[in-house]
Amino acid sequence: MKQISCVTAIFLMMLLAACGSGSVNSVASLNDKLEGTYIESAGKDSGNTSAVKRGKESSIQFLLTDIPAMNDLDNPQTEITVQIGNKLIAIDSILGAAQYYTESNYKEMGIPDNAIAACGAWWAGAGDYFYMVRTSKGVAVYQGWQDEQQEDAGYHWKLYREIAE
Repeated sequence: MKQISCVTAIFLMMLLAACGSGSVNSVASLNDKLEGTYIESAGKDSGNTSAVKRGKESSIQFLLTDIPAMNDLDNPQTEITVQIGNKLIAIDSILGAAQYYTESNYKEMGIPDNAIAACGAWWAGAGDYFYMVRTSKGVAVYQGWQDEQQEDAGYHWKLYREIAE
């Protein structure tokens, strides 16, 4: 019996060690990236970044990266980055596991038909969202929010940042 419990304990330790051996160090924080950092110099993708082409224009898209280290309250977070060609521009870090939205969601979310891409996350009763549209200078990123306690409807969209191409 003692031998079985010893084998079980060793198995559990190996299992726990395997679960904790992720590639946390290979994911760069948005705070460490500078505007204009190029993909070639951004390091290897740890698998936590969704690099699938999302949106109408394949050369302009949002990239969503799960932040492996939780914040003080163990809330999931996602780093939002805009990719224009081979250039990465850090946008924001939001609470929740962000997702992409398709054109079929745009109308209900108050996103204009000419939006290139949209993404966002809902977490613990509130959500942060982004969409972008092409402008004469490049791309305009809009940020919106919703809260389960809000008394008005909508996503409260505002221009967040303009990015020149």
